[in-house]
Amino acid sequence: MGKLFTTIIILFLACSFVGIQAQGMGSASTQIIVNILPGVEVSTISDLTFGSVGSNTGVSTLGTADDSAGRFLITGAENAEITIDFSAPSHLTGHGDHAIPFTSRLAYTHSASALSGDYTEINPDSPPSLRLSPNTANTSTGSVYISVSGSIDVGHIPAGTYSGIVTLSATYN
Repeated sequence: MGKLFTTIIILFLACSFVGIQAQGMGSASTQIIVNILPGVEVSTISDLTFGSVGSNTGVSTLGTADDSAGRFLITGAENAEITIDFSAPSHLTGHGDHAIPFTSRLAYTHSASALSGDYTEINPDSPPSLRLSPNTANTSTGSVYISVSGSIDVGHIPAGTYSGIVTLSATYN
């Protein structure tokens, strides 16, 4: 009888520990959510064109709002912050070993009328982060317009076409 009583007590204690353990358990879950942004796109609207300039005429400057300034359009996710990377030559090359010194200027606007927009000048050597403003036609995308201009210093050089390449890229921050 003593063994039966001891066995009942052990079973009772074992069951009560199992019950306590079951009451102390809990669980929760969470969703995993990710929003994939559309790619950042950079497109050229127009080239930077100084036009025809005579030899030995000195410094010729185009402003960032001038019609002849180069224009880029950057598009991506609405209100996203981007970083731009800009590179321009220090000289325009052309006829033989001759070159024309070039100093770049850079500006941006959110105006859809990029050719007549109010541009804000930025440092081409370390451009700031920019925000893509919402487009009026499609509210899920944003854009910013970049203007490239500058100065050339035309010395006594042979006639011909002188050129260089300006590169602009953009990434999300």
